[in-house]
Amino acid sequence: MGLKLNIAICDDEPYYRDQIEFLVREYLSGKDVLFCIEQFKSGREFCEEPENARRFHIIFLDIEMEGMNGMETAYFIRERNSEIDIVFITVVSDYVFEGYRVNAVRYIMKNDMEKLIPECLADILKRRRYHGHKMVFSFVGGERTVFLDDILYIESQSHKLQFKTKEGILVMYDRINEMESRLEKYCFLRCHQSFLVNMGHIEKILNYQAYLSDGSEVPVARPRYSEVKRDFLRYKEI
Repeated sequence: MGLKLNIAICDDEPYYRDQIEFLVREYLSGKDVLFCIEQFKSGREFCEEPENARRFHIIFLDIEMEGMNGMETAYFIRERNSEIDIVFITVVSDYVFEGYRVNAVRYIMKNDMEKLIPECLADILKRRRYHGHKMVFSFVGGERTVFLDDILYIESQSHKLQFKTKEGILVMYDRINEMESRLEKYCFLRCHQSFLVNMGHIEKILNYQAYLSDGSEVPVARPRYSEVKRDFLRYKEI
């Protein structure tokens, strides 16, 4: 089943509201996403209905607006919703560091919207397609529920599987072929006879190595190299 997204666009200039909506619709069309877009002409208008902060999944938010500016609006939203993806749209870079305080996912300059809004949406979709997916695994020491996006890679070692997660190493007895089948639809890629890697954590693939978001490296087998690169590039285009 595709994603369902409620998207807000908050900007005091009609031209930019319409341009952002056009770019969002153009990118999401054909992406197996059911979406609804609403426009707001000010931060105050958005915040007049507190439920707005809870019912939207993504907001494209102009920073420099009359009355209640975008940063004030973002703080209002964050007090009520920690999950919404806040994307700042602006003509100045003065608020970049303050944007981290409200956990903004991206800071886009208005003259770069045509390029950066699709890139931003691609990142959001990849994360949301897995966000919340979790599985129960029978590790050494007992069963444990793990969020799949916390797994960086899985390595097969002498009849055991070693899970490298954001929190550390977890070990279980199983075969990597069985685990590959179990995780295939969740974007885990068999890059080597002994490794399954989470494509969401791959930064790049170069010289028969996959470089991951935590700085670790996973080998890519030579016979699989072209196929792995192709699958990874296709994943990035989703």
